[in-house]
Amino acid sequence: GEFQENDSKLRDRDYEAAAQPFEPTPGPLYGYRVCYGKLGLSRYLSHLEVGRLIDRAGRRAKWPIAYSGGFHPHPKLSFGPALPVGVIGENEFFDVELTEEWSPEQLVASLNDTLHEGFTIHSAVRLKAGDLSIDASTDRFDYTVTLDTKTLLAMTGSLDKLIADLEHRISNGGWMIEREMKDRRKTVNAAEILDN
Repeated sequence: GEFQENDSKLRDRDYEAAAQPFEPTPGPLYGYRVCYGKLGLSRYLSHLEVGRLIDRAGRRAKWPIAYSGGFHPHPKLSFGPALPVGVIGENEFFDVELTEEWSPEQLVASLNDTLHEGFTIHSAVRLKAGDLSIDASTDRFDYTVTLDTKTLLAMTGSLDKLIADLEHRISNGGWMIEREMKDRRKTVNAAEILDN
């Protein structure tokens, strides 16, 4: 029957080759740091969904991406710190390694041609040997919090009162926030990181 015919084809397969891990893409490889924004409805994409979106956009753009080795090779893409779902990201970053040298302008244009509305590639720069990873080179995050008038009035009564409360906290030793890490608690003075 049909099952027996398929079974016999499987027996002829080279199981030795199938049991070997894939080798990573050989060099030379060309690294790029890409700056992008996710606005509008794109802000509801999770970190993993953003990774898949960029990978698919790159495939549509026919970028020559390098792959890791092992039994489950992955595209050589690495992203900066994850944004919470629902937060707009104006200047987020990812690194990618290609097997061919592309100009940064070519990389930006080809990705923007394949991405949907609300997701934009702003720029790309060629990485040099020894450049730090995104995580290692990030020393601060800038957030903008926008409150509508109704929420603001419900919280404090007025904008002037909110400003006065913040100034009072800052002038009286700061605004201590306790942050829970994996294995410890860390106390941070939020007043030191607030910017007008």
